[in-house]
This record gives sequence, structure tokens and C-alpha cells, in this order.
Amino acid sequence: MPSPKITDKPLVSIGMCVFNCERFLAKSLESLLSQEYKNFELIISDNASEDRSPEICLEYQAKDPRIQFSRNETNMGSIFNSLKVKGLARGKYFMWASDHDLRHPTFLTKCVEVLENDPEVVLCYPRAQRIDVHDNFLFLGHECFDTRGMSPAARYLHFNNNHNGCESVYGLYRLEVIKRIGCKAIWGADIAFMSALALNGAFAHLPEVLFSMRMIRDERLENHKETQANNLDPARTQEILAMDLSELWHELGEECLTVVQGSSLSDLEKEILVSETKSCFTRRFGLKWPASPPTPQITENAGQVDAQAHAPGISAKNAWKERRTARLARKAAERRILEEVAKGQKISGGDWPLVSVIVPTFNRPDMLVAALESILNQTYRNHEIIVVNDCGLDVADIVGWLNQKGNITYVRHDRNREKAAARNTGLKLARGKYIAYLDDDTLFYPDHLGTLVTVLENSDYQVAYTDALRTHQAKEHGRYVTTTRDPTSRRSPASSPRARTAAP
Repeated sequence: MPSPKITDKPLVSIGMCVFNCERFLAKSLESLLSQEYKNFELIISDNASEDRSPEICLEYQAKDPRIQFSRNETNMGSIFNSLKVKGLARGKYFMWASDHDLRHPTFLTKCVEVLENDPEVVLCYPRAQRIDVHDNFLFLGHECFDTRGMSPAARYLHFNNNHNGCESVYGLYRLEVIKRIGCKAIWGADIAFMSALALNGAFAHLPEVLFSMRMIRDERLENHKETQANNLDPARTQEILAMDLSELWHELGEECLTVVQGSSLSDLEKEILVSETKSCFTRRFGLKWPASPPTPQITENAGQVDAQAHAPGISAKNAWKERRTARLARKAAERRILEEVAKGQKISGGDWPLVSVIVPTFNRPDMLVAALESILNQTYRNHEIIVVNDCGLDVADIVGWLNQKGNITYVRHDRNREKAAARNTGLKLARGKYIAYLDDDTLFYPDHLGTLVTVLENSDYQVAYTDALRTHQAKEHGRYVTTTRDPTSRRSPASSPRARTAAP
């Protein structure tokens, strides 16, 4: 039997946004043009690059008729450019591509197969890995959630509880679906977009590593905000820079609430998702939401019940029963949705178990930064961090700046309750298979979590711990320096932790 023609397969549109990336652009183009799946168009939009990026694109366009190239006269921002290439797409499926990432030759083939065989799926994406400027492996990507079989409300909550770096954004979409979804130039725009998409269909995850995300830009905290502001919308750069991080996260949260309110969900589901969205943004980004009045629909329903209580022939007892029935219905719906999310969490957890690291803190913001960075720099990447402020100095901004991957939850006690209570608060929020504690004046070595997880996953032990190094520090010129080390320490600074275990 002859092999099917290229045109017998659905057209895939690839939208590549380019800006000042001549160093990696050719390699990224080669990885796209080398796809086993051949029926695609490559739409390239250069955002007024000042290097050789446009010339490189034109050279490739001259060699491959599948390439369409255009150039913006001025830098319109990444959101505008992303929407532009999507608007030019003609295929059944669509994928965004950056100017510096790489894709395995089977990326399109495997994603198209899933979308063709499951109409419920609106996005298919593989496991990602992070690489450096020399193509060296850094670490596996974090996102591996799969929402097939979930209700729209559960899909929305599952995404918002689990997104971590938005690697899934670079998967393959049904174009007809994403053309109905807009995208504002706000901080975390991809999160708002994906939240809306989750309400429209399921996300399918492929366990194979088929996507390499290159880390090329300066991601130090002091530069991250300015870089992001320029990328989003040059016209809003100064406005964004003038906003503190809590305002930026709040703007994103409000956009997610708008997505919920504008959806086709029932009023009851909307009420639940509004509440859960606020709770999620409080946990993950430390947002404090102002008290808000009930939604008009809820107020109207309550008014109807009150009117019934005083209407001829309807007793107050019956009206009370209606209210109670409504409350029970809400709790039942909420329980059903959250159970779906919890079930999906177990299914989508990937091969590495989640570790919850609980960090109590009290009036040591400078030390807290170093402690959190030691967790974020772990070689074992599947972890969440729960920072519990025991009514000390507010560190929401510090946590917010460090929370670039969205895996830090921040809560603050309204009174000082001591360290044990702070740890218990963290335990109530923890989602991991394993729990680890770290004080705000303590550091993990990079392989700490990985060593302990390996021991626990390959034994029947219930507890694993390592030797430790105790140091004494003094503050000099605004920073802490080590003055002495405990002579009884069992390990040296350069050694790897040796795991010790407690019997089951």
C-alpha cells in the first residue's frame, strides 16, 4: 500500500515569534523543519529585531516554501506578536514556537495522533527539559498534568493548582478553539489564557521528553520584572514597573475571575470557582483579596427565599429548608469538583513523587531569601514550598519575586503561634507524598531532596535524614558571613549528604 500523501494529513500551523535571537535561531528553525510530520506551515513574525534574525529567516524562507515571513516595523511586545501569528494560521492544529527552543523530530507526529483520536483534547504537550546555551541538560520540566476525563470546572482548578513554568503552552492546540480565546498583555498572560482553555477542553500529556526549553535570558530577580515588562507590551513597560508584584498578581487573578464569570458554567460552579481561584492565588502568590459582596445571582436567590418566607401560604420553615438545600447542593458540587482535582493530581503526578517543603519564618527576611533559593536550586525538581509567616514582618513581596515558577505557597498567621503551630499550618496545605522541613536560617545542599527521596522510594523506611553542618554567622556590611563551624559536624561543606534512616 502506498504511503499517504502529505496533504492527506491535517495541516499544522506553527507560529514562531522572533526577537534578537540570531545565536540560536537557525538551530530552532532546523528542529522545526526536521519534523517527521511534513504537512505544516511555518509563520514567522520578527518583532523589529536589531540583529541578523530577519536575514536568517529570509535565508530559510528562500529554501522552504512552507515558511511565511513578516517583520513588524516596531517592537509590539510578545503578546501582540503571539496573537499575530495565531491570526495568520490556516491549519487544523496550531503550535507556538520560540526562537531558541528545540523539538524532537517526532513532536508533531505524536501530538497530532492524540488530537486526531480524542475530540475532547484541545491541547497535547510532551514532557519538557531545560537546556543551557550549549545544549547541555539542566533539569526536567515540571508540568506533567493530564486532565482527560475531568469536568470543565475540575480542569480549570487542576491547571491553576499545578501549573509550573507553563511549559504546556508550547504544545499543539486545536486552532478553532484557541481562536475564540483572547489574551491580554498582563503579567502571567499565559496563565489566564490556559485557564480559559481548560474550560474549553482537556489537556493531554505525553510522558516522552520531546521538547527542550533553552534558558538564555538573565533570570536574576532584580532583572526579571523589567525583562517581562518589555516583553509583554512596550507601551505598558513603565506602568508595569511602577506596580509592585502583588498588584501584578492581583491583575492576573482578576482576569482569571473574569474568565470564570464569562464561561458557560452553571451559576453554582462559577461561585465555587471564584472562591477556589481566590484561595489558589492566596496560597500560591500571597494575595490578599478584599471582602466582596455576594454575586447578583446569589443575592437574587437569597432575596427570593426571604420573600417566600413572608409570602402567604409559605412557611418560614419551608424557606429555611430551601436555603439549607441550596447550601448542601453547593457543598456537594464543591466536593465533587475537588475530588476530581485530587484524583487528577494522583494521575498526573509524573514519575517523581511531589515533596512538600515547609518553611516557618519569623522576622528574618534576608535569611529567608537564601533558604528559599537553596530549595529552588535543588537537583530534585518536583517539589512545592510552603512558607508560613508566624506574624512577623510581611515577606509577601520577597516570596512573590522568588515564586517565578509558581510552586511557592505563602500564608501569614494573624498572631504569633510559635514554630510548631507554623509547621502544622504548612502540613494542612501540603500536597506531597513526602514532607521536609527547613527553618528560615538554614540551607539545603543541592542534592539534599534527591538523596532522601531516592532512599525512601527504594526502601520501607518512613523517615530519612542526612548529616548536617552547623555554622555560626555574623552580619558584616549588610550580609551574613560564616565565622566558625561546629567541630562536631559530621560532614564538610563540599560533601554530598549521606542519608540516615529511621526504621518503619
